[in-house]
Order: sequence, then C-alpha cells, then structure tokens
Amino acid sequence: MCYKMKIMNLNINDFGGIANHREEYKKIFNNKYLVEWDKLYKSHNVDGIFQYIEDLTSKPDIIVLQEFDINSKEATYFKGKMEGLGYKLASENPSKRPSMTVFFIAKGIAYEHIKHIHERNLRAYAVKLCNDLVVYGTHVPPKYDEVFWNELDCFVRKYRNHKLVLIGDFNTINVCNKSRLEALLNKTGLIDVWLEKGNYNPISVPGDYAFVSETIKTADVEIEISHIEFSDHPVIMLTLL
Repeated sequence: MCYKMKIMNLNINDFGGIANHREEYKKIFNNKYLVEWDKLYKSHNVDGIFQYIEDLTSKPDIIVLQEFDINSKEATYFKGKMEGLGYKLASENPSKRPSMTVFFIAKGIAYEHIKHIHERNLRAYAVKLCNDLVVYGTHVPPKYDEVFWNELDCFVRKYRNHKLVLIGDFNTINVCNKSRLEALLNKTGLIDVWLEKGNYNPISVPGDYAFVSETIKTADVEIEISHIEFSDHPVIMLTLL
C-alpha cells in the first residue's frame, strides 16, 4: 500500500439530526416535502458534524457521507467549511436535490473516480488510489433492489484482487438486503472488520458496516466506532496501516 489511509464514514441523515428524516417528510408532504424540510432548523447538526471532524486529532484522508442533501443551503455551507479544512468534495453532480453518497477527500491525495457502478449511481461512489487501493462507499436502497445488488456483486468481483474497502449503510434492517449481503460475503471472502476484531454485535441495527478484501491483512486494519448527537448513525473510523 502506498501510505497509511484513514477513512471516516457517517450517514448524516440529511443534517436532520436524530429525530427528523427527509424520507418521512416526503411521505407526509409529497411534492412539497422539500419546502417543509427547509423550514427545519438544521444548523446545529451541520456545525456539530463539522466540529466533530475539525476536532479530530488525526484527520481522515477520506470522509464518506451518506444521505448528503446536496444543493441544499446546509450542504453548500458545509462544503465551504470543509474546503477551509483542506478537503475537496468528490461526488456525482446532480442538478436537483437528491439525498446521496459523497466523499470529501483531503487535498493533495491523488485519486481516480470509478464511474458507472450503478444505474442508481447517486447511492454509491468509488475511487482508486495509489493504483492498488479501491474505496467504495454506499447507501444501499432501504427497499430491496435486485439490480443494485447485482451491480454491487459485479463491482466486488471486478476489484476483489485490489486492496478493496467497502464502507457505508447497507440497510440490513431489510431482511432481503441482509440475505444478499451474507451471500456476497460468502462468495467473495470480504471481511467484516468490526466482527473480525472481536466484537460480537454489528456496528448498528440500521446496517452500517466496514468490509475489506482478503488482500488486506486485518492485522493492518484498525476500526473505531463513535456515537454523536447529530445523526442517528454512528461514526466509523477505519485506518489502514
């Protein structure tokens, strides 16, 4: 591996904190849900997530965020703060307001965006670094999507001989998603780092995970979990030594 790499993952719930969820607003308000969503005071959560990152003694090289309300005023503000901290937003570039998976990558790190992974491409993002490390971050659809899982299977098969990291929210609260994930692990030998390190329970009930390929020695991987008040998901901090 070219250098030590620290990867942080967090589903930020569209800056809605623990209690508010954009998808619930969509169910209640239909086409007007974004108008109502934007009435919520979310600055506390935006600043809180940024402050958590800023206060880290050892800053991540890559920060993977799911449910990022791109093109919102909160996302624009957060992006500006992150740029000041030395990060560049790496993501697809939609014209509207999807809730999507994005990377913030420390400036100075060379990477190549791996394109065309999924038809529903806003739910995942992937990069290749140093010619051998591939990092894939995702927010798997909560409603079972066979096409998405088939595409994920193909991606893992293609890159499993690289140093491969899969990290994100796999929504295994859905039993079909859980079954497909178990099948993927069995077929490809991906390692659940959290469990491999001697922890008995999953990282979170909603389905946050960090996996590495067999080409990465688990002795060379560290993982930490933190719970913060600004999201209903935990922070995963994965370090490749």
